Amino acid sequence: MNNEKNRALALEITSHLRSERKKNLGDSYVDIPLEDDVADTLDVLEAEIGLNSLADFEAYSLWEAYYELHKDAYGVKARWSRWYDHDADGWRKKIASIPLVDGSSR
Repeated sequence: MNNEKNRALALEITSHLRSERKKNLGDSYVDIPLEDDVADTLDVLEAEIGLNSLADFEAYSLWEAYYELHKDAYGVKARWSRWYDHDADGWRKKIASIPLVDGSSR
């Protein structure tokens, strides 16, 4: 990924993360600098998995959560799944379908 495109995507992702944090944290929200860390992370993710958009980033992040929650619920990580199998909404639905460890639903 070229540096200009990488930086633009890092800013887009940072803006998205800040927006989500502000929505979830309300009055306790504190702005944190993320652009440089996100840009460095994107270099690695683009090279390793082909991630190159905000939609990809969201899907990848939610897949990571699904992967770990599946292990908690069923005792095995979902190694057969790939982040690109679903978009972010698809991963949200998959996460919602996993029962909580105590057997209750989300």
